[in-house]
Amino acid sequence: LSAKEGKWFGSSNYACEFSFVPYEVFLPILRDDNFKFLCEEQLPDDYRPEVMNY
Repeated sequence: LSAKEGKWFGSSNYACEFSFVPYEVFLPILRDDNFKFLCEEQLPDDYRPEVMNY
């Protein structure tokens, strides 16, 4: 799709590739309840992670 929009071959904007941001795919540490962040931000109220089977 990017090539049709005049972008270089291979260029991508991941924000438009997904209907939502799958945080747990990019940051598996989010699944670890024992991990403590130095500073935590609240997830958006409408964020609902999908069940992913590996």
